[in-house]
Amino acid sequence: FCLLLSGTLFFYLGTREKHVTRLRESEAKFRSLSDNALTGILQINRKGEFLYANNALIKLLGYRSIYEIKGENFYKIFSIPGEVEASLKNMASGTSIVNLEIEVKHQDKTKRQMLLSAGFLEDLISANIIDITELMALNKEIRELDYAIQQMVDSVIITNDEGLIEYSNPAAEKIFGLTKNELIGKNIVALITNLLPSFKIQEFLTSLEKKNAFEIDFNLVKKDGTSL
Repeated sequence: FCLLLSGTLFFYLGTREKHVTRLRESEAKFRSLSDNALTGILQINRKGEFLYANNALIKLLGYRSIYEIKGENFYKIFSIPGEVEASLKNMASGTSIVNLEIEVKHQDKTKRQMLLSAGFLEDLISANIIDITELMALNKEIRELDYAIQQMVDSVIITNDEGLIEYSNPAAEKIFGLTKNELIGKNIVALITNLLPSFKIQEFLTSLEKKNAFEIDFNLVKKDGTSL
């Protein structure tokens, strides 16, 4: 009986040690992946106290070390703390939120636009944060540029590398007598070469290949038969 008990106890302890070792190895792998990720990764409790933050998150928020961030409350880093706190605290266990747009107070006193995705399990909230400040600024510039192009009297057409039209402004649509939907997807080479003198077609194609400017005066016959 004693030998059997000892053997059973030894087997239990041995199995337990294997599980502990595997858990430690899994945790080490997670830490390694997380610490080298470009996305900010964190774990907090329901009160907003930091339990874990990876290197990317520390840099995103402008802190110098994990020790600085652990002294902060997660809910206090936002421009509107109550909004994020309410969203996370009201989450039921097993639920998640995806790509919640938030404004974060950076340590350099600037405000940064970020996307927050989080999952809630019991009293633990795991989340990742992506800084989209530059992307938002770029989108704003693109919208402003698009608006300017839309107002131009000069026609503008943008194609991909295969010469298929991806963008046209109202001036181009007016010149060709085609709607935007009719122009999109057409091959610019086929559209233009029908209008060019034969001796200019190769020059046009060579200019396209070299991405050089090409300029020529020609008469354009629109879809309705009128000419420009």
